[in-house]
Amino acid sequence: MDRIDGALICVFWKMAFSILVIGTYVIIASGGPREVFRGLLESPKHTLTGFVLETLTATGFTLALALTHPARALLFISLNPLWCALFGRAFLEERLPVRTLVVLFLCLVCILVVFLPEILEAEGKHGTGGHASEGASGANYTSAPSPAPTVADANATTANNNGNGGASDDGDEGAYDATMELGDAISFLTGITMAGYITTVRHASKYAPDANMPAVMICGLMGAGVISFSLAAGRVMPHAAGWNEAS
Repeated sequence: MDRIDGALICVFWKMAFSILVIGTYVIIASGGPREVFRGLLESPKHTLTGFVLETLTATGFTLALALTHPARALLFISLNPLWCALFGRAFLEERLPVRTLVVLFLCLVCILVVFLPEILEAEGKHGTGGHASEGASGANYTSAPSPAPTVADANATTANNNGNGGASDDGDEGAYDATMELGDAISFLTGITMAGYITTVRHASKYAPDANMPAVMICGLMGAGVISFSLAAGRVMPHAAGWNEAS
């Protein structure tokens, strides 16, 4: 769980600096703290909905980039225009032209083209017990395990599927695979929550123009900071996380 702990620490400090910088701007641009609170109370339903969605989005975006490959994370998250279009039809009563529907369909096809070969390859490895590449790379991993494997080592081990059937003695590789799957799921859900937040902002601009949605965003960043701090059990300082320990 070291990768997850590290990702939570990244979320906490990202939120801390974002709140400091963006929060200062929002307060000044809104005309002071009093105007900020007035805008938050202008439309409670938009404030609450935006707060929840922004909290999930801010947390999920950084976690996704930390837990899986950035290219994969950004690919899933970039599906948010698709969800925006669907949410706009459902909540803003927008009509979807045929060209938009065609583009949305092609987006799904592209995702399938990107991930289908990987899915089929994974299924093939599971079906053969993970020994398909043993002859090619098993000799490289029959020696005693090296101490303190890095993330790069985990990537290499996963790609080569070592002679132990794709699992190391201490289970680090299996944990890494599970972490990547978690990162993919978070990426996909983050794209949906991001689209939900964008739709909430658009809905507020139409039905509650006096609502202070930038202030809602700051509240969401605070929520993400609280969540990451809680899940990390308060171990968000570098010395508490062991970042200053000698390797």
